Amino acid sequence: MEKLLLKLCVLVLLHLLQRTDSHYKVDYLLGLPGRLPFHLEIRYVGIGKDEEVQLFYYFLQSESNPITDPLLIWLSGGPDCSFVIAIVNEIVKKFSCPGPLRFVEQVYNGSMPSFVLNPHAWTKIASVIFLDQPVNTGFSYATNSAAYKYTNVQACEYVYEFLRKWLSDHPQFISNPFYISGNSFAGMIVPVIAQYISNGNAAGKEPLINLQGYLLGNPAAFLGEFNYRIPFSLGMGLIPDELYKSLEKNYYPHNYTITVHNVIPYHANLSIKGYRSLIYSGDHDLMVPFQSTQVWIKSLNYSIEDDWRPWNLHNQVAGYTRSYYNKMTYATVKGGGHTACTDKPEECFVMFKRWISHDSL
Repeated sequence: MEKLLLKLCVLVLLHLLQRTDSHYKVDYLLGLPGRLPFHLEIRYVGIGKDEEVQLFYYFLQSESNPITDPLLIWLSGGPDCSFVIAIVNEIVKKFSCPGPLRFVEQVYNGSMPSFVLNPHAWTKIASVIFLDQPVNTGFSYATNSAAYKYTNVQACEYVYEFLRKWLSDHPQFISNPFYISGNSFAGMIVPVIAQYISNGNAAGKEPLINLQGYLLGNPAAFLGEFNYRIPFSLGMGLIPDELYKSLEKNYYPHNYTITVHNVIPYHANLSIKGYRSLIYSGDHDLMVPFQSTQVWIKSLNYSIEDDWRPWNLHNQVAGYTRSYYNKMTYATVKGGGHTACTDKPEECFVMFKRWISHDSL
C-alpha cells in the first residue's frame, strides 16, 4: 500500500514540475480544486564549482506576512530521506505537518489522491524551504559519478552554499529572521550548518544570513544515544524485567571514538554566540529516546531559567518543558513518537508558534 502511495506522490510532484513557469511558481495542484491558496515555488539550484550537484527544493511562503515572518529551512532525517518519503509517512499519520496540505484518506480507486488544507501547517506563520538533501536524495542528483561521493561535512557545505544562492535569488527574504529546522538524523547536520552560517557571516560572506537559531525534533546528537533504547523499552513496558537484566549483562554499547559523530560541541558553541534553540522529543520515541536527549543537554551544564513544568493546550498537559539562560528550550510532546510533528500536529504547531514568537511554552 505504501509503495502505491509513493507512486502517487511522485506523479503529483512530476505534475508540479510540468506546470512550472520561468519563475518556478505552481498555481494549481492535482487533487485540490481551484487555485492554490498559498505561494508554492519549486526549482533546482546548482551547487559546486561546476554546479555538478543539483539540489531540489520547494518553497512555501508564509500565509500570514511573508515580508516579516520568519524563514525556515526544513531538513528531513534518514539520512537521505526525501520529502516524498515524508509525505507517505504523513499519509499514514493523517497530517502533513509542517506543510500546508493533508491527504484525504480513502480506499484507493485508481484515481489521483485528493487534498485538504492542513489547519496546523507551520506555513501559516512562517515561510518554509523544504530541501531534498544530500545529493541523491529524492529529486536531487549529480551530473557526474564523483559528486555522489560525499561526507556529512560536505553535505553541510552544500546546504550552506544552497542557502546563499537561494537568498541571492530571493533578496526580499535576506532580512527575515532565519531558522534551521529538521527532525531525527537532521540533528547531526543542523548544528553544523548553523556553524557554517555563523562562521560565514563573521567572515563577511555575502549575502549575510540573518540566523536567529534552530529547532530540532527527536534529534540524533551522538552515537551513544542508541544505548538508551533498552531502558526506554523497559520503562514503557515493552520488555519484561528479566529480559532487561539479561540485556544489561550481554549488551555491548557503541564505543566509537567520538569525532564528527558528536554534534554536542556545536550546540555549545552556537549557544555561546547567542543563537536560540528549541529541542523537542516525542515521549514515545524509541528511535531517539527522550532520555538520551536530556542526557546530552544536561552535559552542557547550562543554568536553568524556567525549571521542569508542564506546558498546556486546551487546559490539558501537552508535554513538559525546561528553558535555559543560554536561550535553549527543551520540550517533550505527550504521545508523540519519532516524528512528533505528524503524531501530534496541533500540539507541535502551538509549541512552534509560541517559541518562534518568543513566548514561553
